[in-house]
Amino acid sequence: MPSSSGLIWSSCNAVVTFWSPHFKSSVLKGMDIQVRKKMTDNDRQAISRVQLYPAFLSLQGKVCAVVGGGSIATRKVRSLLVTGASIVVISPQLHAELQVLLSRSLIHSIPSNYTEEHLKGVQIVFAATNDHEVNQCVAEDAHARGLWVNVADNPALSDFYVPATIHRGDLTVAISTGGSSPAFARYVRELLEETLSEALGQALDMIAQARPLILAQPKEQQASLWESLFALRLEAIIETEGYPLARSRFEEWLRQIPPKMGC
Repeated sequence: MPSSSGLIWSSCNAVVTFWSPHFKSSVLKGMDIQVRKKMTDNDRQAISRVQLYPAFLSLQGKVCAVVGGGSIATRKVRSLLVTGASIVVISPQLHAELQVLLSRSLIHSIPSNYTEEHLKGVQIVFAATNDHEVNQCVAEDAHARGLWVNVADNPALSDFYVPATIHRGDLTVAISTGGSSPAFARYVRELLEETLSEALGQALDMIAQARPLILAQPKEQQASLWESLFALRLEAIIETEGYPLARSRFEEWLRQIPPKMGC
């Protein structure tokens, strides 16, 4: 039964689903007495320390509504552009960057103040205005429609948080504090950016090429193949001696795979 927290708990035939973290402290209190009787001490402890479930969303073709047209909304839109989502910005006025995106047909615009009807046909909602009351209204309307919403100024009303991210080619590292301090998440991102080399993305490109060949091998051989590939330390070779040598070592490794499992 959908409500508003971030947990699915089950015991025997009882299943309790909550969708957002702001009910965390009252989860047990709100449960049916018969459900609570079936719970073990471990169940209760697990619920009392509910954590977010980390996930990467595929938004291609999904309709994402961003309520707001200022700098906050612009940041949300910027991060959505690469996902292939259909982005609808709801605001009577648009930041200059959003106007450019609109002129290039990269986003859609509803140039009016927000109303609940604007959520029709939407899959994901971002409340990103500078008005707390409007953001709360958006969150309430989204929850009433069973939609997931991110509220820029109120983590307690959010069903998901947008993490600080680091991109190295196809490699993405996401950092979240569960909404408690986005500024600290950004700080940790800056620390990691200093240690995560661009070479990791280049190494990943080669490893991705090897994956189908490894998976075509008998199960009992796959683990050792992965180990031997990672032992090449392709990213280290790229950093110290250059990509061409790393590529040469990788192709030499590829030649060791039995021909019958090749392309």
